[in-house]
Amino acid sequence: MRLAALFLSALVSTVSAASSQTVTLHAWPTSAPTPTPFATVVYSTAQTPSGEDVAPQHKAEIKSFTSPIAPTDDVRSEDASLFRIGHFDRTKHFSSSLASSVIFAPGQRQRIVLHVDEHGELWRTELHSATISAPEKKKKKPTGPSKPKSQKRLEREAARAKTEAKEKARKERTRLRKEGKLKPGEKLPVTVEEEPAQVVVEIKGPNPGAEPVLNAPVTLNPDGRVEGAEGPEEKTFLQKYWWLLLAFIAVQVLVGGNKE
Repeated sequence: MRLAALFLSALVSTVSAASSQTVTLHAWPTSAPTPTPFATVVYSTAQTPSGEDVAPQHKAEIKSFTSPIAPTDDVRSEDASLFRIGHFDRTKHFSSSLASSVIFAPGQRQRIVLHVDEHGELWRTELHSATISAPEKKKKKPTGPSKPKSQKRLEREAARAKTEAKEKARKERTRLRKEGKLKPGEKLPVTVEEEPAQVVVEIKGPNPGAEPVLNAPVTLNPDGRVEGAEGPEEKTFLQKYWWLLLAFIAVQVLVGGNKE
């Protein structure tokens, strides 16, 4: 009986120490009336037992990610729209932070930051990005004089690349619709399975403040004073013997009055 009670208490403490939660993140454009879910994250927060000075271990995993912007959209900083990135809490309140659509542009690595409190409850969501640097290519030795490309040739190559991207997106959209994974009118999703290195998730817990040091040992120096403590401020000559100067002036005044 006692062994069963110990096993049950250990099981309860393990469950309370690490709790797993699933949260759906939404992207709400400032010009749209309703938000759109774009990511599902599963995270677990391990709470530190009282009395132990150990940082809690948090884990998170992205289950799904769909860019709210189609891959073929031309996203530029001068005409970028703003999104409210956040989640609905238990009271159906939408807690969010502001982000730009440039974050979802091609060549950007999305980084989701989840802020949790001491109980592991999510209270803020942030979305950041960083430009993905292309791998360095080995420079080929020139075999002959290279002719610079004309402006028309560059425009043709850019138009060809854009056409190929649209055709690839169209084929992918058709395939997903046949499989029933994409409804008519929906944008082509960019899932984590297709680009696993593009999206990362990070959890930040509460930052504990400074605490007073209690029961610290007191170290005395050879003079019997506390180590590092400043002694009493030493007085000046005038502060020590001001009363003698005052007595001397009083004597001079009295002696001068008697002579008269």
